[in-house]
Amino acid sequence: MAIATTPSHPTHGRARGALRALTATASAAAVGAVLVLAPSPALADTALSGGSADWGVKESFRNYVSGFIANGDYEATGGASLNNDGTVSFPGDGGVLADDGSVDAAFSGGVVFTGHDYGNGPVLEIQVHNPRVEFDGTEAVIHAEVVSRPFDGVFQTTPNPLVDYGEIPVTELTGESLTVDGGEASFTSTGGVLHEDAVEAFAGFYSAGTAMDPIDFTVSAN
Repeated sequence: MAIATTPSHPTHGRARGALRALTATASAAAVGAVLVLAPSPALADTALSGGSADWGVKESFRNYVSGFIANGDYEATGGASLNNDGTVSFPGDGGVLADDGSVDAAFSGGVVFTGHDYGNGPVLEIQVHNPRVEFDGTEAVIHAEVVSRPFDGVFQTTPNPLVDYGEIPVTELTGESLTVDGGEASFTSTGGVLHEDAVEAFAGFYSAGTAMDPIDFTVSAN
């Protein structure tokens, strides 16, 4: 894995900042993360704004709820929108790009999955709202606010009450890459797995480590 950095101005304070950034990116190199920093007059925390993230949560789950077994659907809410490929576009909602190359990027909106409605309302319902990506230069995790109903199986006919799990880690990402250039921060990933803290919130449908969708985003960093 290649990591590109650019020497900072030859002052002691900035040299120390650059050394910290190089140390963080060296750790990223050990596990395959990619961090690319474009030339900058100084290394300093940068506010993020605008942009959007594309995330489908889990493709096979989208197919399940909209298929003939669950006979349900999913919809974007709160300002999010559906992409042509079935993933969801979440509007940017701020965040910070730190001077060491780590990022905390927030997004708004949500997606609601429902299925197995036998006339009393859906017994399967999982809501995922306001995703947030944390990337420390080595590992990246998607956090989100999750609300769901306990699911007792396909023969359940009466919905259980909704449970609000608050913000929890949902997906541990793999193949992550962050590029900062021209006032723009772009993040990509190639895959992910379900975090153990999200197993119950996802109605026990999947065990920890089950494959989940990657996330990509581009936001302004200036």
